Amino acid sequence: MPDFTPFYTFLDEAESGCECLLDASTEIAKKRTETITAIAQTLRRSKAKYDDAHMFMFDSDLTNVSVDYFCSLVGETVKDAFIIRNDYKVAAGRVAYVYDDADTWVKAYQETGDRTICFANSQKITAKYSAQKLGELTGDALVIDSDTTKDKTHNAYRALSSKDYATELMSKYQRTIHTSSMGIGISIEQVGLFDSKWALTFGLLGVGKFLQGVDRYRPDIPLHIHVAKWGRGKVGSGSTNWKTLVKESFKNKNNHIAELAIADAELSDASLLNKSVEMWAKLAARRNYELANYSQAVERQLRLDGYSIIKVDKAGDKTASNALKDLRDASIEKYCDAVPQANIDDELELKRLEKAKEHTPDERLKLAKKRLNDIYQIPITPELVKEDLSGIYSKLRLSYYLTIGADYLPKRDKSKLETLLGDDRLLFAPDANKSLLSGKIAILRKIEINKFVESVGADAVTNDDDRAIAFNQKLISDFYRFPLRRHLGVNIDPSAKPLTNIKKVLNAIGFDFTRDENSKKAKGRGEYEIKPISKLKDAIFDAWLKRDFRDNFDHQNPETTVSRRKFPNNNIVDGEFAEFAEPDLKDDFYQVTENIAAAAIAPKSKNAIQWQKGMRAMYQGVDWAIATLGTATAKIVRKNGFELWVDIPELAIADDWEPDMSRF
Repeated sequence: MPDFTPFYTFLDEAESGCECLLDASTEIAKKRTETITAIAQTLRRSKAKYDDAHMFMFDSDLTNVSVDYFCSLVGETVKDAFIIRNDYKVAAGRVAYVYDDADTWVKAYQETGDRTICFANSQKITAKYSAQKLGELTGDALVIDSDTTKDKTHNAYRALSSKDYATELMSKYQRTIHTSSMGIGISIEQVGLFDSKWALTFGLLGVGKFLQGVDRYRPDIPLHIHVAKWGRGKVGSGSTNWKTLVKESFKNKNNHIAELAIADAELSDASLLNKSVEMWAKLAARRNYELANYSQAVERQLRLDGYSIIKVDKAGDKTASNALKDLRDASIEKYCDAVPQANIDDELELKRLEKAKEHTPDERLKLAKKRLNDIYQIPITPELVKEDLSGIYSKLRLSYYLTIGADYLPKRDKSKLETLLGDDRLLFAPDANKSLLSGKIAILRKIEINKFVESVGADAVTNDDDRAIAFNQKLISDFYRFPLRRHLGVNIDPSAKPLTNIKKVLNAIGFDFTRDENSKKAKGRGEYEIKPISKLKDAIFDAWLKRDFRDNFDHQNPETTVSRRKFPNNNIVDGEFAEFAEPDLKDDFYQVTENIAAAAIAPKSKNAIQWQKGMRAMYQGVDWAIATLGTATAKIVRKNGFELWVDIPELAIADDWEPDMSRF
């Protein structure tokens, strides 16, 4: 083996690489602990074998945070650090026009006659100011994003394969619009290619990453920029104190583990992961601080980079902005109609597409439909596509496991935990807190959010309502307020009105306050009703319940498959058991005059038969039917295609019932 003395380790993009290593949700998330361990082992082995091993770190925004972190992976503190500082000063005269509002910026961008390069930090179909929409608004534009560069039918296909090819392609267009997919890999340096740079951000990226995106074109030309006052996407609870974030991260992780009844001894730990959590927290605290003062942070860095700031006041002209909105709305409608029409019958093709790195628009529609089909388990309609775009999934999922899917939460989270642990049995706390739901569900149960929703029912409530006041008192107590912030990112304000705080918690589980139609006509009444954010909630919950029962059914021990409980909202699933614990329970689904146990099973043929005590009966009718069950009378209706079993307390005669023991 050759002698590598002295041993050199080069860490390029050290600081920005740490953000990807510790927080990215891309492919690296599947092997995060293994990657951290591999880096640490490489650094430690080089240090152990070579006395004069050296580590070189490079980054345009390198700080002591990254230096300390990588040294901690070696197992040492920084003793000798040699810093090469870039003292290069840009030529005087750099100008940044900072627009007060997005409408004015868009209007100016639309009307400029310059050859421009524009950085838009969004490509989502729901984004009004996305790269695609700006391209449609202005016409002759080359749009470079993570989709267009991987689409063989698009003019930006493989636009970033090399700097020379990117420069050549950009020279053919009046405007180039790119997203963060252009990243830090390519810099365009040809003088005279563009007359001005344009950029707008709503705080989706850190200040450093955003300005790196702006600086993809190196020559000094005028910069036109709009920056939101506050950023979006806080990390963890949003704290700007890294020690607080570390404490909260481990506390949340421990809450999840405790709810799953898994002993800490079963989970391996490593000091290097603790150091990694600290590094994650330091980067997160910096990010949260920037978000709280986003526009100020961007302008401060621009000045440090040699720019003179010229403010552009709000003009009040919204014609261009409204045009963008119309383009966005039309694009969403077209997408919502197109996804359900995609053909996903060919399973082999879908598997190929899932593995492929490049996709055409039609192929992306197929993958989008498959994703929706996999997670919602109901027919894909334009309405479902639109609701998914609005972000209903995570909220409905939390509501499902809080209510009718509660029996299946432990298995779900244990499965997620096994995936996170991998072969090395190491658990990175921030990943656990993103993936696991048990701790979140636990705090929602403790505040008895379901009890509040049930107590309100269809009533209209106000800030003076006793139920709202009592529930808000619970929310603002320190015992619940801080766990809600840690687990759900919900900031409860003790000085706010009750409905303001309650709305935040309701929204986390898929509910919202809507103004009561009658109170709209009476100013000042402020009456609100609780409504689900999705009209498809019941259908989705039925499908999820059926899926989970199917995946968890124990054919050898059917009675122990799930615990007995009441079903709300008639979410009855083939084969699941429910217990009606209260006598005289009445609604449009069943009427019971004695305590009995019931469960839904598959339909069978209609027969009249005599039953013995202890046997089970199944209703097969499609209309109301009366079954005399000894001293108990059950009035039962078929709904949503499901039937009921009833445990018969004693000898009974029932029409249209048949025993079904085949499934056991």
